[in-house]
Parts: sequence; C-alpha cells; structure tokens
Amino acid sequence: MNFAWKFMLPMALINILAAGLWHFMPPGLVRWLVCSALLLGPYFALAQTLFAHRKIAKRTYRYAD
Repeated sequence: MNFAWKFMLPMALINILAAGLWHFMPPGLVRWLVCSALLLGPYFALAQTLFAHRKIAKRTYRYAD
C-alpha cells in the first residue's frame, strides 16, 4: 500500500496531466521533450525519495518460546 499511495497515485495523476498536455500541444519534437520531461522528472524524484528512506537490513526472526 505504501508503494501505491506514495508512488503510483502521484505518477497516475502526472500521467493524466501529460496526456492532456500532449493533446493540446502542436505536433513536433517540443511536444515529445516537454511530455517526457514531465513524466521522467517526477518518476526519478519519487523513486529516489522512496528508496532513500528504505532501511534494508538482514531479516531477523523471533520465535515463541
């Protein structure tokens, strides 16, 4: 759920924004560059912040006595 709310939902909203922008911009290279930057910038920023706070350690198991 953490991945869905913090990464997938913002990326879905940004994707809707990029699709609308794609529709209203004139065809050409500028449309590709603007929409690609709009999608890739937040993608890498969100991924970096999610993985920076993740503490990966050896898993320990505790059993009932």
